[in-house]
Amino acid sequence: MSRSIRHLDRELGWLTRNRWGLGVLPIALLCALAASSDRVKTYWWDSELHEARPAAQGEWFAYSQPYELTDGEHTMSLKARLDAVEPLSAAEATGSMDYQLPDGAVAVRVTLSVRADPATSLTGCSMALRDDAGNRYSYVATLAAGGQPTSPCVPADSPGPVVLMKELRMPAADEQPRPASYTVTPVWVVPASAKLTEVDLWWEMPEYIAFRTAN
Repeated sequence: MSRSIRHLDRELGWLTRNRWGLGVLPIALLCALAASSDRVKTYWWDSELHEARPAAQGEWFAYSQPYELTDGEHTMSLKARLDAVEPLSAAEATGSMDYQLPDGAVAVRVTLSVRADPATSLTGCSMALRDDAGNRYSYVATLAAGGQPTSPCVPADSPGPVVLMKELRMPAADEQPRPASYTVTPVWVVPASAKLTEVDLWWEMPEYIAFRTAN
């Protein structure tokens, strides 16, 4: 009996000595969970496409997204319309009669119309195609002979302003300004078996415009 009492005394003594630590343990656990959820948002949610803004082919879609410059927060605004998704020959896709597409692959051209203030930076955009199985085919700037524009949503010869180090850099005086309304035609190579159902356009993840194809 005395041994049991001594054992109980030791347990009570340990609880007494560590009562402050035990008291803050739930708070520490909550902080750890909060930090973990923040990392999930930063490293998973914000680094992938999770927030679709559905749009239909052939219809203008108004889109805006905030961004930071050194002088504060600004808003990028534009209207975009998916006009067509159509197959091309290898020569049409690359500008070279000698180029052969890989076996089982086809070239696809997307026609996208855009309206935006020429003073708005649209560079830094990304595009991808999706098929009915959920596969995503990213835009590749080096596909065609001589390359395609790095940013597929702006004209190659007049991309307009660029944001560098949170500073808006306007085109030089000798550069052509970006038109207020224009059309771009980026090209992909995808499996011939792919049934394309969506064209995605985005700047900052996780938001993106999801154009449903009419095919």
